[in-house]
Amino acid sequence: MSDSDNDELFEQLEAELEQNGTFDYYREKQILQIQNSIQQRENLNKRFTMFSNEKELLDTISQNKNKRQYNYIVVFINETFTTCQVLVEKLKDLVQSSDGRYSVYVIQATKSPFLVSKLDIKILPTIVAYSSGYNIGTHVGLPGLLADPADVYTLDNFKLRRLIESYFPKKNEDSSDDEV
Repeated sequence: MSDSDNDELFEQLEAELEQNGTFDYYREKQILQIQNSIQQRENLNKRFTMFSNEKELLDTISQNKNKRQYNYIVVFINETFTTCQVLVEKLKDLVQSSDGRYSVYVIQATKSPFLVSKLDIKILPTIVAYSSGYNIGTHVGLPGLLADPADVYTLDNFKLRRLIESYFPKKNEDSSDDEV
């Protein structure tokens, strides 16, 4: 078979695929994958921040406090702890695929002495959840989030997602903020 025969067969196949909508299906699928990838990057850029000092964190929180519903978690870590490193990576994955109900702020405990003292944080990592400026929950360490309590690398994505989303449950589609 010559190259021209191959080209002709390929053109026939291409014409058949276009006629029955296969190209459109794969094109649409590719577009959705690209849109999803872009959304994940945007989520990570907008909703995940690692702060180098306490003042930056407090400034960000105060800038956003006037938003009607402002949900966020502050994660206190020690970047040299493996447990903290694993948690931060899992939180990045979680934020990428999130629906935007909350933001994640990460800070080293040594860089936030005021908050660590005020919140009486003694174990790292510590996750503190806030809604509209009010502390609505705290999770200390990683108990309940590991598939194997002796292995930090078994931090379960599903359990972590369930914990974070328990702080910020989805609102019912049919309920209204105008209701009394």
